[in-house]
Amino acid sequence: SPWQKVAFQKGIKIWKKSEKNSSILSFKGEVTFNFSIHEVFSVIFDPHHKKDFIQNCTEFDVLQFKGLPNSTTSYIRIGNNIPFIDDRDVVLKSKLEFLPKKKTLKVYFKNVEGDAILKPLRKGIVRIPKLEGFWALKAIKNKGTHKTKVTYQVTSNPGGVIPTWLVNLANKDLPYKTLNKLRKLVGQKVKFSKT
Repeated sequence: SPWQKVAFQKGIKIWKKSEKNSSILSFKGEVTFNFSIHEVFSVIFDPHHKKDFIQNCTEFDVLQFKGLPNSTTSYIRIGNNIPFIDDRDVVLKSKLEFLPKKKTLKVYFKNVEGDAILKPLRKGIVRIPKLEGFWALKAIKNKGTHKTKVTYQVTSNPGGVIPTWLVNLANKDLPYKTLNKLRKLVGQKVKFSKT
């Protein structure tokens, strides 16, 4: 189905889309940063500040790293402050793709099947059965300035017994909050100089 625009706030555009055989919607956000693609990617790639921009992330750990552009496998725990709803966690594999002719790089991510081998299930935490999407960074050079168009797309089913309407409501805010936090971090070169 086609994408439908649902919000435009602080320069961030948000769209939603229905998925085949599912009542859970996909969402994507798009914004242009006044920073170079190198500065934006440094923040996304950096393993030490994930909790600063991934929405509700309380724990992040790199489980396997094979060097760029090969895949990286990470563990993420998502906190929850809603009564009677457990925290979630997920093991994600991400893969980097360079598209030099389009001045773009993409980072695809997807939850790993058989993830309990890499990170055992933990009591009181629900393992997310589906989480996939991508980051797309496109370099824009205009009148000597460097900008980056950032797209963040995600489809998520948190599992457990959460009503679909509540899942879609939470997922709708995910791209906006994540991109807004990312924007605040990009440009803090001291934090990301090592990356």
